[in-house]
This record gives sequence, C-alpha cells and structure tokens, in this order.
Amino acid sequence: MTTSAAAELLARRSLLALCPWAPSGDLLDPPTGVALAALDGQAQLQLDDAGRALLAWWAKRPDRVLLFDEARPALRRLLRAGVDVARPVCRATLEQLADLGGGAGEAAQIFFEPNAALERAHKIVHKLEGLLAKVEERGGKRVARLECLVLRPFAALEDRGLPIDVAGWQQLIDEEQQKARVAKEELLALAGPHVQRDLFGVPELNLDAEAEVKQLVERVTGRRLDDVARGTLGALDHPIARALLLWRESNKLISTYGDAFLSHVDRRTGRIHATFVPLGASTGRVASREPNLQNLPSDARFHRCLKAPPGRALVTADYATCELRIVAELSKDPVFLRAFDEGQDLHSTVAATMFKAEVSKTKNPELRQRAKAINFGLVYGMGAAALAAQLGVPVDEGERLLQQYFRTFPRIRDALERSVETALSKGYAETVLGRRLFFDPAVLKGPNARGELSRIAKNMPIQGTSADMTKLAMVRVHERLLDETKGTAGLVNTIHDELVVECDEADGERVAKAVKKEMEEAHRTLLHVVPPEVEVHAGPHWMH
Repeated sequence: MTTSAAAELLARRSLLALCPWAPSGDLLDPPTGVALAALDGQAQLQLDDAGRALLAWWAKRPDRVLLFDEARPALRRLLRAGVDVARPVCRATLEQLADLGGGAGEAAQIFFEPNAALERAHKIVHKLEGLLAKVEERGGKRVARLECLVLRPFAALEDRGLPIDVAGWQQLIDEEQQKARVAKEELLALAGPHVQRDLFGVPELNLDAEAEVKQLVERVTGRRLDDVARGTLGALDHPIARALLLWRESNKLISTYGDAFLSHVDRRTGRIHATFVPLGASTGRVASREPNLQNLPSDARFHRCLKAPPGRALVTADYATCELRIVAELSKDPVFLRAFDEGQDLHSTVAATMFKAEVSKTKNPELRQRAKAINFGLVYGMGAAALAAQLGVPVDEGERLLQQYFRTFPRIRDALERSVETALSKGYAETVLGRRLFFDPAVLKGPNARGELSRIAKNMPIQGTSADMTKLAMVRVHERLLDETKGTAGLVNTIHDELVVECDEADGERVAKAVKKEMEEAHRTLLHVVPPEVEVHAGPHWMH
C-alpha cells in the first residue's frame, strides 16, 4: 500500500480503473484509500497527504482517464479528499448505454477494505474494452462521451449542495398546516349531518379516500359527479368544493415539502445533497431523488427560501422555449424560424398565423393560449383528446384545432411524420447528438407498431436533444467556472433545461455572463439554424 508502487503505476499508464474504500457509506466522508488497476498491474494507495497530492495531480490532467464502477458517488468521495477527476469513465453508464442490464445495480456496493476494492478495480478494467465495443455497436460513442463527462459536474453539484433557509421553509409549512386545519374545519361545518362522528364527536371522514369524499360532496350539493378531480370541483362553484380544494393544496405542500423534505438537509452543511441520476429516463433526461430537486414548489414563497448564504448569490439560467426551437430546427418551418430569428413571441405568432387575427398576450389571449397548448403538446405527442381536455373543449374541437394547425404548418407535420417513419424503419428514435432509444422488437413487429410507438418516435428526438443540450451546457459551465473562479462558483441544481449556480455576490454579473455564454455555445453545437436564447437572473435566491 505504498505511495511509490502507486506512483510507478500512475507514471506508466494513462488509463486506470479506480475503486475507493471508505470507513462509512456517507458520501460526505472522504475515502481512506483507493485501489488502482491496469491490464498489467495494480496497486493500493492510502490517501494520506502524499497520496492525495499524487492522485490529485494525476487525475486533473485532461490526458488521463479514470474508470469507475459507479463514477458519480466515487467522484463525490474523491472531491472530499481534494481530488478532482477531469476525465471519468463509468462502467455502470456504459452498461446502461449498451443495454446490458445491471447498469448501476452493482454500484450501490461500498468497499470498506482495500482488497475488495482492488478486486473490483481489476474486474472492471478487464471489462472496459468489451463495453466500449458494445456501446459503439449501438452507435452510442458520442453520447457515452457526454454521459461520462457530465458525471464530473453532477458529482460537484451534489457535493456542493443546494442552500436552503430551513427556518423560513419551516415557517411556510407551518402556515400551510394552519390553512389545512381551517379548510378542513370549514368543510366539516358545511358537511354538517352528512358526516358521521364517533362516540367522542370526532368526524369519521377520510379526505384522502376519493369514493368517500365524492359521496359527501354529492350529498351536500345534491349533484351527481363523475369524480372529485380538481377540474370537476372547480366547475362546481360550491363552498364545500372550494374548501376541499384549499385543503388538498395545503396538504399536498405539507406531505411533499414538509418534514420528509427537510429531513434531507444535512446537519453538518445545512444544505441538501440530493442524488442525481443522469440517465433517469429513456430520453436521456435527468432524474433526482432524496429529495427530488427537479420537482420543487411553484410557489414563489418557497423559491425565496432557496437562497445563498450572506455574501453569496444564485445565478439561474434557462433555455427559453428550448424544445420548440428544436422543433423549428428539425422542421425548418419558416414561421417558426422567423419568429425565433426576430425574437417574436412564438405562441402569439403561431396563433396569428392560424386564426388570421391580431394576437398578443393582451389581445385575443384565448387564441394565444390555444396555440401555446398545441405547441407544447407537440413536444409530448399530445393527441386530440388530451388537447381538448387541456383547453376544456369537446374532443371534436380538439381534433379540428390539430388539423388546422398542421394545415397551417405542414413542415412541422411532415417532420413529425418523418420521425415516425425513420424510427420504425431503423428500430429506434434518435436525437441530434445520436442518442438512441431502441424499440421493443416484439412491439416493432406487431400489428399496431405505428399506433404504439408513434408518440415516442415524435417525442424522443425533441426531449432527448433538449437533455443532451443541457448536459453539454453543464460540462461547459462547470469547466469554465472551475477555470475562472477556482471553485468559488459552481452548479447547485439543474431542472430540465435550467441550471442554478452559486457564486460570490461580487461575481454575480460576471458569472451570469459566463453561464449564458457556455449555454449558448452548447446550443450552437447541436442546433445550427435556430439561434439560442438563454434567460439569466442573478440574485440572493432562486429565480424560476
């Protein structure tokens, strides 16, 4: 376990497998040491001062590659030891991209002693060549490179953690608990004798039981209901419906963002160190858990609680109408291209073209809303029924609107149909970068392949390209900020096509410009016709 043996191995090789061992499963604890393996040698390195310095010097070089079993948690551990890996490769990521099963399944294993770590490092270095060949067979070389590079900023993001004003957040939850109590009391008062009570006068009513609530609302209002969904209750226009909606709204905030959410605030750092899953969906979109930081409250009061410490700032940057710009790039529709080139409000332009009327956010706004619903519906493969439900119109009206839309914008219709034809003939849908979503062969050969696969064939190239763009932006932003600020600025969250960066308050404007520039360059790497638009805000708290 000498430094000299590891130094000799590091000097001879530009690619090594690395497995850390640690005293605990806590990712905020640095590893005790690392096991290193090449095809023709192996070594163990204790991460004392000399060991950390040696590994840090080697790992930061862009011409050196470290192979990990599961890179993201290992990279987090190494950051705690002062080791930043510039070029990681991940066994679990490659297996997912090669569709070999397992993926991160083995990755949860934590090595507590050197020999187990060394055995694992030896095993994965001998698997690498075969894994790379499998990935290349599936056309995934460029995507694999991106997915491995983005693990570095994800590890840094998780390690840095999202700042939160716990006291302020808890106060909001307390307020919602009070609102829920008041709403429930009002509901019970309105229900009167329709609610049974036990011997102690306690109401026997479960507000989470839909059948029970539906029966109660029907009795109180004297109306038959299909359900007690939000839309149905909103249309009912009755005090008990309003009380129920208020209770549900507050109760949802309490259950999702109350004690369970705040339990993830680390007591040592006062921050949330969530887990991000870069390959969280088949489209390449990211997922987040423990807690889910991609599903934060829309209420601006909570946004103000996600704030930087004194002397620090948060820069929020997101791609404006990212997915619709991808639609414009793929279709080359002249109306869409002109709208983006001239900085027009796309939804107003689409509505004005469709309905032959003057449309803006204030003039004929209902027409703009219809166009907006169809525009975004395209991204998710929305059909006539879903569109009608969203707009609150009959299904035949939804069908008529879709037909009118595609008559007005035939290039978009043709581009979507091309996506379906190409995907069905190749057996996979594909992004601009080359990320592929392979279809189930049984479904592909079935009698209703088009019906079952057309939605994903239309949707995946759009959403997947958006995911690729955001990940590329993360890599560029991370590397630039590391170079320019030496680690004083860095990512603390990402939500779909949005990045959140923490920096020194005095650097807010400079960092905002750098983030905007790198996000624009990531866009231009993938989209060559449609110009980028990145909206950036710098301030004390998250601006969404």
